[in-house]
Amino acid sequence: EYMGTSLILTATIIARRLAHMAAARLVKSAHRVHGVRTEVLQCADAVVLGQPMQPPQPPQPRRSLCFVMVPGNPGLVSFYDEFIERLYEHWGARVSVVAVSHAGHLEDAAPEGCFDLEFQIEHKVALLREIQAQQPDVRFVLCGHSIGAYICNKIMARHGAEFPIARCVNMFPTLQQMRRQAGVLDYVARPGVRHVAAALAAGIGWLPSPLRSLLVRAGAPASERARAIVERGLLNYGVVSNCLFMARTEFDSVEHLDVDELSPHADRMVIYCGTRDHWAPMSHYEDMRARLPRHRVHLDEVDAPHAFVVSHSRVVADELVKVLDLSAELSPCTL
Repeated sequence: EYMGTSLILTATIIARRLAHMAAARLVKSAHRVHGVRTEVLQCADAVVLGQPMQPPQPPQPRRSLCFVMVPGNPGLVSFYDEFIERLYEHWGARVSVVAVSHAGHLEDAAPEGCFDLEFQIEHKVALLREIQAQQPDVRFVLCGHSIGAYICNKIMARHGAEFPIARCVNMFPTLQQMRRQAGVLDYVARPGVRHVAAALAAGIGWLPSPLRSLLVRAGAPASERARAIVERGLLNYGVVSNCLFMARTEFDSVEHLDVDELSPHADRMVIYCGTRDHWAPMSHYEDMRARLPRHRVHLDEVDAPHAFVVSHSRVVADELVKVLDLSAELSPCTL
């Protein structure tokens, strides 16, 4: 009888997990966050940021944890679709997963202004407040990729008392010496030059589709999915101008590793570094290991590049789930 009960429980858990994997359908929607049109990517059956004009939805199970993905630059949410979908396949109903665009980094509409790094930080704070207003008992797992890691760290330092942050994850983080690593992009991001670059990108967007696709294929990542995202979002004058303006403010702001800011949060932080990351080379990993001895500084084991979401989304998600280990944060009754 005991064995039969165990088999039934095991089968039930497996069936639920398979159901979550099948249900990991992503929906992208537009919201006004911090007064700016923003694109949000969520799993259809785990929506944490509802739209005010939606008809009433059937009640959904309460999830105590919300994983918020803050992108790098460009901050188009579609680059992160496979990554958050894979995370949801692992965690299912236990964790809500959401990715948010940067202000001005849109695929479906023209930007409403040009936004610097400081605005992007406050923009993400506003997002967390909106989620918290809809789910007052939520706890956050913040995850930032590249400059998104810097943004998450600033939120942790400035608003740690306001938000219940269970974990703060830095993925391939750019936390120091950004101008030194930028190379020619430091020149392209300058005033005047960035406007010319944005105009060239927009010009390509106006070309006939076969020629446009040929040029994108020649200059963009090898992934067909990534090229499609580039065509939708990065052949727009306003978006490219926003990306380069934000990059300029990143180069001005991110110079020294702020050990004093990070040290108090060692028990909640995971820093995930790459082995072939041109923005954060191995010297940065070694520096963080030496200066942040209490932090979990993990070295990637799947040979992913800095822009891992182009080609390594799923394997990096698998690796992150093991490194992050949220088991202590999850209630057994939600399995």
